[in-house]
Amino acid sequence: MSVQGIRAVPRAVARFRVDYAHEGNYLISCSRNISADGMFVSTEAPAPVGTVLQLVFTVGLLHEVAVAAQVVWVGAADGPSEPGMGLRFLDPPETLREALLELVHRIAILDQDVAPAACPVEPRGTPSLPVGFGVRRKGRLPS
Repeated sequence: MSVQGIRAVPRAVARFRVDYAHEGNYLISCSRNISADGMFVSTEAPAPVGTVLQLVFTVGLLHEVAVAAQVVWVGAADGPSEPGMGLRFLDPPETLREALLELVHRIAILDQDVAPAACPVEPRGTPSLPVGFGVRRKGRLPS
C-alpha cells in the first residue's frame, strides 16, 4: 500500500442523507463513510475534482451540519470503484471535527448504524438516492 493510501484520520462506514448545492441545483445523495476530514458521497453524477460544494447533513447527534467541502477524487459510474465523490471538508470548526471524531469512534466500536432508514443499501447499478437525484430542496442549504 502506498503512503497516500494510509489514512491519518479514522473513517467509519456511515450512511446518511447529504444535501448539497452544485451548479445552481440543490441535490440529495447519501454518504458511504465519514471522518473528521471528509466523507464519500454516492452519486452517479459526481462534481468535477476541485469543485467546492456546500453540504448540509444530519448524522448521529449532529443536526443540520453546514460545511464547505472540496471534491478531491471521483469514482465514475462505469469505473471499478463505487460511483461518487470523495470530499474534504474546508475549514471545519474544531467543534465539528471533535464531534465527528467521537462519532467515528462510536460507530467503529459499537458497529452502530447512524441512519439506516435514510439511505437503504441498494445493489450496485441501481439509484442510490432515497428521494431522487436532482430534486430541488429549500431551507436546508446555506445561501
